[in-house]
Amino acid sequence: MLAIEVGPVDVAHTRYAISPLGEAMNALRVAAGKQPAGPLRPWAERIAPQYARLLCETPAVGALTTLFRRGGYNADFIHPPPSGPGDDFAVELAVVRATSLRQVRAEIARNLVGLRTPPRHVQRILAAPDVLARLSDAIEATWHALVEPDWPRLRTVLERDLVHRAGHLAMFFFAR
Repeated sequence: MLAIEVGPVDVAHTRYAISPLGEAMNALRVAAGKQPAGPLRPWAERIAPQYARLLCETPAVGALTTLFRRGGYNADFIHPPPSGPGDDFAVELAVVRATSLRQVRAEIARNLVGLRTPPRHVQRILAAPDVLARLSDAIEATWHALVEPDWPRLRTVLERDLVHRAGHLAMFFFAR
């Protein structure tokens, strides 16, 4: 068992952030059935038609979901860490779009190790010269279809949760 010890200084240097891009990727994982919906089941059922339309209109969404794994490496360029606590989706997506093609290719290759061979249409997308643009466009389409309509309410919930958790963590360390 691994134990990590942290103290008040560690907590003071910890950054908390809400990632709209991360929420889009999590929404896609749930919609694609790559992650159990759990308490999000009513939401997943509500957005199922949008997800089906998204798959038809943006084939790279299917390629993107092929890269999602549990318990294995997931390409880092798809969801880079936010640079600050208040990044918006466009800022985070710009970071994805700025990834070098060499890095994209290396991370996709690493991601695919141990997975079943993807269908040919997915292989074509992942091998395309414009793979980064296609996957970035799929991320953007996912945001607009699955997350953006609910983002104001979701962001409020996430902000409150962040403040609540940070407060508990601070109380724990500073009350000792």
